[in-house]
Amino acid sequence: MGIDNRDYVRDSHATSLGGPGFYLPPVCRWLLIVNVVVFFAQILLTQPPESPRIGLPPGVTDVDGEFVGLWMPMVPQVSLVQQWLALDSAKVAKGQVWRLLTYAFCHDRFVPWHIVANMALLIWLGTRLEHFLGSTEFCLFYCAAAIAAAAAFLAFNLWTGRTNPAIGASGAVWGIIVVYAISHPNDSIEMFGMFPFPIRHLALFYLALDMYPVALSLFGYRSLDTGIAHAAHVGGAAFGFLYFKRQWRLAPSWNKVVRYVDAHRRKAKSLSNQESLRNKKSLSNESAAMLKLHRPAERSASTPTSPAVDQDLDRVLQKIQNQGSESLTDDEREVLRHASDRFRTRQSPSG
Repeated sequence: MGIDNRDYVRDSHATSLGGPGFYLPPVCRWLLIVNVVVFFAQILLTQPPESPRIGLPPGVTDVDGEFVGLWMPMVPQVSLVQQWLALDSAKVAKGQVWRLLTYAFCHDRFVPWHIVANMALLIWLGTRLEHFLGSTEFCLFYCAAAIAAAAAFLAFNLWTGRTNPAIGASGAVWGIIVVYAISHPNDSIEMFGMFPFPIRHLALFYLALDMYPVALSLFGYRSLDTGIAHAAHVGGAAFGFLYFKRQWRLAPSWNKVVRYVDAHRRKAKSLSNQESLRNKKSLSNESAAMLKLHRPAERSASTPTSPAVDQDLDRVLQKIQNQGSESLTDDEREVLRHASDRFRTRQSPSG
């Protein structure tokens, strides 16, 4: 069944947050929890900056080493969490690929509205999408949108020569906004509590605001920097559009990957078990031969052995009986090998 035939596409009633019967599905709930926990970790786990300019929030500058702005007491501290999770082009190029996703769980410490707006949109729109896409598909979609947004941001930085890092769930949230706006074209939002505004028009308006500075930068206005990762917003929105129009489904591909990894793991375990059984069988056969060799009644005068050799062989065979063949050391295995050679020499026909 195509996405255009799904119930949530035909339904034009908006979700009422906090209303009767409201339920926060598991993925949205965990995304909310993780984002909030990481946000407070960003605030609490800090260290002094290496230079006075590190950690300046947008719009705050320094004059002769002194910070200007209301956030002056907070500026000197650099977030350790953000240093490890933020989307940094240079660090991603060095192999820190986890940043392609982890940046989406960090938010601006100095602008609480950043996390509040993203989480509000996640709960309002994401709850509805998760209900109809299913938790697994929605989780994969959210992560894929975040990675697509990261790719767009890195490509934009590469083109413009910028090196500034990015944080925030806005790219993934923009993917949700676009899918919701296309699938619910008749839903509306009451602007300022006065008049309804169609969500598709509102999405187009804010998308245009994001595309404008991106276009200016791409056409040579290199000095334009608003402090907002507009390219990531556009990348997340583009992924959401393609996901809906091409009717992509990520869960089947993910399940194939999981099955392949599981099958490969089970095959490797089976081969390891077979090799272990072969080794045990070989050693058991060797031990049996030694036991036969060591029976005094079967010794012949042609294969004399010294008392010391007999004592070593007695000790090794007793150890096999008590602890198993796996407990033998390399020296003890060498004793068995020499005894086996003597046994084969005794059994071989004389010329």
